[in-house]
Amino acid sequence: PSTIAASNSERNLSRLDFTGVHASPAVRRLARELDIDLTRIKGSGEHGRVTKDDVKGATSGGSAAVAGTAGIPEIPAQDFAKFGSIETKPLSRLKKLSGPHLHRAWLNIPHVTHADEADITDIEAYRKMLDAAAKEKGYRVTLLAFLLKACVVVLKEHPEFNASPSPSKDTLILKRYYHIGVAVDTPDGLVVPVIRDVDHKGIVELCLELASLSQRMRDGKIAPADIQGATFSISSLGGI
Repeated sequence: PSTIAASNSERNLSRLDFTGVHASPAVRRLARELDIDLTRIKGSGEHGRVTKDDVKGATSGGSAAVAGTAGIPEIPAQDFAKFGSIETKPLSRLKKLSGPHLHRAWLNIPHVTHADEADITDIEAYRKMLDAAAKEKGYRVTLLAFLLKACVVVLKEHPEFNASPSPSKDTLILKRYYHIGVAVDTPDGLVVPVIRDVDHKGIVELCLELASLSQRMRDGKIAPADIQGATFSISSLGGI
């Protein structure tokens, strides 16, 4: 089986002629050997010429990574119908909007996990008092609103976490606004709507906005502006 797979790979590579790519025969050969598509690499040589270093960099996701994929090759197209029965279902508008953004974040933002403990006895007592009054008016006061406010305090103390590198990667853009993304579970999957100017809003105002925004997400009434502009994002684990 390994011999067959190798033969198939060689045949596939032999069909890659990289038409229109500015690269030498040696670079083209290297690309075929490494199974790299030269048409998706931005050349760093003179007049955009693709060099051997560009090809090698694309294999490791370095500075010469494949354009648009951070050096990660696309999953090869498959004819799944040959393995059994399939159904083709169009993506919802919600998933079309949120999917590329989540994928982009996963590729570009370091993901770490840290656990800590906090005594929220006083906050919980205050929350229950506010929630009792809120129930009579048709909304709820949850811990999430307090977490939003706490995030702003931390981001102000550590502004590098409320920043992004510039396109040139030689400067840091410090954001003087605090728009917090909050993960919301919907029938179409996880969506991260953005609560803007959290530093200027109180607990009750945040709760009302969260309720309204979450409902619009679940009703599929999302707009592109609703999921853009976050400087920081959190998950709401209140349900568990």
